[in-house]
Amino acid sequence: KGAKDLLNENNGDIIKTETAFKNRMIDLMSRQCLLSAERAEKYLETANYDLGLAYRGYELDRYSLTQLALRKHKNKEAALDNLLRVIEQKRELSFSDPSSLGGAVSVFVAIME
Repeated sequence: KGAKDLLNENNGDIIKTETAFKNRMIDLMSRQCLLSAERAEKYLETANYDLGLAYRGYELDRYSLTQLALRKHKNKEAALDNLLRVIEQKRELSFSDPSSLGGAVSVFVAIME
């Protein structure tokens, strides 16, 4: 329902309409993300009740960057290639010799190969 419908349902009372809107957004987000109403409300308040921004905030808290990339791309190999490229650019590294990288990056490159 749109804002006009909500306003009509609440007999033009702006405060009641705002409360009804917020309650609907909280209910929607809590159902979509399987969150308690309190947690959904926190994400929505932070995003000024913009559902898209609130959902993005929830995703950033819940998933690692790798998980987000894999969820975004249907082609998992392309997602991993993109991650590798981002790591390479951010750290100004060259993956031509993975053994020189050390740590988790070296393992990631080995998995990609």
